[in-house]
Amino acid sequence: MLSNRISWFYDLRGPSLTIDTACSSSLVALHQACNSIKVGESTMAIVGGVNLILSNEVAMTLDKGGVLGPDGICRSFDEKGNGYGRGEGIGVLVLKRVCDALRDGDTIRAVIRNSGSNQDGRSPGITQPTKAAQVDLIRRVYSQAGLDMSFTRFFEAHGTGTFIGDPIEASAIGELFGSLRSSEHPLYVGALKSNIGHLEGASGVAAVIKGVYTLENGVIPANTWLEKLNPKIQNSWHLQFPTESLPWPQAGLRRMSINSFGKQTKASGLSQIPVLVTSRSFPQYTNYSRCWWLKRPCCSRRCFEFSKKLPSRRSSSDCGNSRKPSRLVLVPR
Repeated sequence: MLSNRISWFYDLRGPSLTIDTACSSSLVALHQACNSIKVGESTMAIVGGVNLILSNEVAMTLDKGGVLGPDGICRSFDEKGNGYGRGEGIGVLVLKRVCDALRDGDTIRAVIRNSGSNQDGRSPGITQPTKAAQVDLIRRVYSQAGLDMSFTRFFEAHGTGTFIGDPIEASAIGELFGSLRSSEHPLYVGALKSNIGHLEGASGVAAVIKGVYTLENGVIPANTWLEKLNPKIQNSWHLQFPTESLPWPQAGLRRMSINSFGKQTKASGLSQIPVLVTSRSFPQYTNYSRCWWLKRPCCSRRCFEFSKKLPSRRSSSDCGNSRKPSRLVLVPR
């Protein structure tokens, strides 16, 4: 009912859904919103994720299930990872078509190139992800968008800080990206949960917001609490987990992926929910921040024409791909 109450209060007329896929809920919601805009069901979408700890009942249930760490910390990808620490937070994103954003003078903060979601099926346990499902989803999201995976230099992982789950996710990422990277030019991997705790249902939206700031500023944030890497994570995967902030490793296009896992339901900006985001710079507009969908070839041309009016640091290649007439865009308000 919560989403419907908001729609009633603000007189919103489009689809109004409350989505519960556990910890991947808000990224799955983002994926569903993207699809609603793609098919013309909506012209704008509001995606929110909320996690408030108002009683101890949920924490007691999670603790009995063995998923909470005894020290209340998310030691993402660390050998001491023994469960996650809960966090609270509220995040909201607004999605819109690129051409509509340009028409309305909105600031486009980033572009969502594609998203996806899947389920593990019968895995060893309801809380235990499978590598195969993660690999399939991430590969499908990139393939559908016609994107070169070698341009991705940062991966925002689910990374809750469990001894079993973290290496499974790292191995899936390594299988897909490892052959495209090297020890000198690794794929950087981060997990916001190490900084602010696990926001559970709101963690996906939080990861996207972190991703936008990472792309905009060209700085990859550090992973907190990481002292010694989980021994199951292999050097041959060419992954690096920074423990201090690093500048973006290459000039030009900035692209990243985002994972979010629930009770076997994933999303990947990729789900996994992998979200593929490309940074954009619209310096003359600074009052908004959101997500858009660039839908038709004519929109791509309009976006290209608009780009010629911007400073030279923003390339037209960041605006479109001649092979794919459709684009998704991201921005906050």
